[in-house]
Amino acid sequence: MYVKRDLSKVMAEISSSKNEIELYVDALDQAIKQVLAQSGPVILPGLGKFTPEEYSEKEGSVLLTKSAVKTNTNKTLAFIPQGTTNNSVH
Repeated sequence: MYVKRDLSKVMAEISSSKNEIELYVDALDQAIKQVLAQSGPVILPGLGKFTPEEYSEKEGSVLLTKSAVKTNTNKTLAFIPQGTTNNSVH
């Protein structure tokens, strides 16, 4: 798994300086978060699509006690690779 530091290092090997690349990665991270919070999906052609998803409250039961429980509403982020990114993961 690559974290931001690893991604920045790989990008710096391709071009530019590591510090400059880290600023770009930080800016991209912040921009994606901001757009997702305000309006919905973010599509980066050739890379993929970031989509916020919300799972509604559900009812279930505890296996040991058989008592009923409700799960909380859950928010998550889905990433769907597209184009060349999609081809590289298959």
